[in-house]
Amino acid sequence: MTEHIEPTRSAAQPLHAVPREDTLIDDRLFEAIHRRADRYDRENAFFDEDLADLRGAGYLRGAVPEELGGLGRGFAATILDQQRLAQAAPGTAIAINMHVLWALTALYLRRLGDHSYERLLEREAAGELYAFGFAEPGNNVTPRFSRTKAHPDGRGGYRFEGVKIFTSLSPAWTRLGIFGVDDETDPEHPQIIHAFIPRDAAGLDIRPTWDTVGLRASQSWTTVLDGVPAPAEGVVRRIPQGAADDLTIGNTIMFGLTVSAVYIGVAERAVQLAAEAARRPHRPPLADAAFSIDSFTRVRLAEAYSELDALRLQLRHLAGRVDAVARLTPAFRNSVIGLKVRATEGAQRIVGKAIRVVGGGSFSNGNELSRLYRDVLGGIFHPAQEETVIDGLAAQLLDGDTNVEHAVDPD
Repeated sequence: MTEHIEPTRSAAQPLHAVPREDTLIDDRLFEAIHRRADRYDRENAFFDEDLADLRGAGYLRGAVPEELGGLGRGFAATILDQQRLAQAAPGTAIAINMHVLWALTALYLRRLGDHSYERLLEREAAGELYAFGFAEPGNNVTPRFSRTKAHPDGRGGYRFEGVKIFTSLSPAWTRLGIFGVDDETDPEHPQIIHAFIPRDAAGLDIRPTWDTVGLRASQSWTTVLDGVPAPAEGVVRRIPQGAADDLTIGNTIMFGLTVSAVYIGVAERAVQLAAEAARRPHRPPLADAAFSIDSFTRVRLAEAYSELDALRLQLRHLAGRVDAVARLTPAFRNSVIGLKVRATEGAQRIVGKAIRVVGGGSFSNGNELSRLYRDVLGGIFHPAQEETVIDGLAAQLLDGDTNVEHAVDPD
């Protein structure tokens, strides 16, 4: 086994990251966030200090249009910022991802002329922190179906009954996006009801249940909705159960791209740590030789870097298309969720190769690669799963859902 090698301060710099002139995370902020990641993981603590620093850098309003009080960075720049943030602290990145995701979804709807989420953008610019209350136990097809009930209140609003899991940002969010099924108004035609609720809503039980293998800083607690009211002004969408509208398509695409960015960022950091280790000399009696002369080390690094490079190219291409194309199609959505599966599964392989290069030292809980190995496991639990991707692509290719050409490069 190779020796345990602690990364130097210079090793904390990201490998081929977003150019520094095009990111909200400068080197100083990157270092501060990276330095705290190990402590948050060991203590199973929320990233309060990271959140304060990111807020101070304008990160929480980066995607919001300038005319609404944001920085107007658009889609691709915001997505690639998430990639860089994940290199510093995966747990922080995956949690902040949920807030960023809401902004990107609202921005996409606004581009289509749908201003139903305009208030969200204004509130993000004013400092509110948005979270996702979408994941449900036993439901792998959110948000087209729901195990949460939305009971009409007779005044255009609803009361929500159900359980949401993996609610990232639980200690700090100020507004939570939720959905549930209304099968009472018209039992023959149930609808999925989308709404936002404030943190002080009655009937809301936020339970600190987060004690996981990885992504510990995200503090993604369980949220119990016990008749939580959403008045008419808080209801933003009614969609026929099982259907997909612009919100569903846009949200799925933004989720797939930002989650992919996070796990690609984790893979980048792992490759950098492995490369740093490979350049170091052996201990005596091989003190004059670096690990990098070993052919197996070179092969593993090259394989990891090759897979990483392919994932980065796909992410940049698809993120760029979001900026360039007005209305995104179901075919484009399939491309994005395919990337999500490749990125999350590929990141696990890449981190595994990095661990083999570094050797036995990476088996220690004090080694950064050990934490990355645990963090990267979280990717398999984000929707959509591989089975969903396979079904969607098969339908696209065999059932005439859409033009096959557009699965590769949609216009």
